[in-house]
Amino acid sequence: MRSLNLIMVFSLLLAYNFIIAQKDYLPGTIVKLNGEILTGGIDYQNWKKNPSFILFKSNNGQESKYTYQDMASFEVLRPDKKLERYRRAIVQLNVSPTALDKLDDNPYPILKTDTLLLMVLVDSEIDLLYYNGGSKGSHFFYATTDGKVEELITKEFITKGSRQINVNDQYRIQIYNLTPDCDEKDKPQILKLKYEKKQLMAAFMSINKCLSHDPDYLFENENSINNFYAYVGADYNFVKMNSNKEYWNKTDFDNTFSPTFGLGFQWMIPRTQKKLSIAYEIYYTQIKAKGQYIKDFLNLGKDHYITQIEAAYLRLNTSVQWRFIPRKTWVFLRFGVSIGYALYTSQSSTLETHYFDGHVGRYGKDTPFANIQKVNEGLLLGLCTKVMNEHLTMEVRLSNTYDISNDLAIRMNTKSLAVLAGFNF
Repeated sequence: MRSLNLIMVFSLLLAYNFIIAQKDYLPGTIVKLNGEILTGGIDYQNWKKNPSFILFKSNNGQESKYTYQDMASFEVLRPDKKLERYRRAIVQLNVSPTALDKLDDNPYPILKTDTLLLMVLVDSEIDLLYYNGGSKGSHFFYATTDGKVEELITKEFITKGSRQINVNDQYRIQIYNLTPDCDEKDKPQILKLKYEKKQLMAAFMSINKCLSHDPDYLFENENSINNFYAYVGADYNFVKMNSNKEYWNKTDFDNTFSPTFGLGFQWMIPRTQKKLSIAYEIYYTQIKAKGQYIKDFLNLGKDHYITQIEAAYLRLNTSVQWRFIPRKTWVFLRFGVSIGYALYTSQSSTLETHYFDGHVGRYGKDTPFANIQKVNEGLLLGLCTKVMNEHLTMEVRLSNTYDISNDLAIRMNTKSLAVLAGFNF
């Protein structure tokens, strides 16, 4: 089971790195420094940190690269149909060290002039802007209509002669001074504000409301598509046994159909353009297989080793789904691991000797899986597409699982080809 988990983790990392490397041109607008407005497609990369450049595709298909040296601002329409907006600004950036072993005893920030593309969180009379510089940390700025852009300062420092850590939360005073008199009742709350996106956005919305300016734009976190689904279908099973007994190894089992049904939950991984997700499923399936192995019995007739297997499982699947969107339809490829819990098992092998004179002798039963383990494991691979709309789906899925006896001398391999009809809630 450990090896299957490693395969799953490796597959997830490989798929994630592959997908985020893909270009994903979405509708967007660029305002150049000279005021020229360009409309076309912007390669949306779900930026974890603020970009220093973007790739742009014009309406005639020409690709270009634009940096903070070329643009005054840009905005892109994300896959969830929400705008994400950035604005160029020359700022005094707080570059004070934040690592514990680098802290000094100076309560005042170290500022450095820099030109950045800042994410717009609140666009109104007084704007709230955001910068995530990776190793440079997270920074918030406010901007006024006269063009002033200033960082909201917070800085950790140590007390001289000790290792006690203090914080200069200057940003609270800055916001307090921005708050107009009409919002006097909210001023005491400002002194409790945390240096985080949600609370600062609420504070700036309140400030602008007091100034009688409704926000022209508010940043919204990208929505993830998490949904439950159900499916029903049929498995076409191929059974093969491996053991230390020849007649089990060489038994040809009939390929059989069996019903299957289940429930699943899909979690869309953020920042993957809604293409990469993880699915968790619980479903019921069963196997009914019968086969025989025939060999010569001296010169008297033939031995027929007849084996019957019945089993029912409650399976737990964990799979990675890669969804790609060719034009007006979508399909996804699924790869994952499957852990099965046996609800019941029934196996028997009977030896019948068919003599040439027409007599049939039966010589008792053997139970190949009398000591079967209750848990089995395997891999699954599937390809799914929508039918008519995104609520109805059709999937073809191949799985390969193993049942093992506790004595490790007997193993049953089941390959299943399933056709499933699904419904997304």
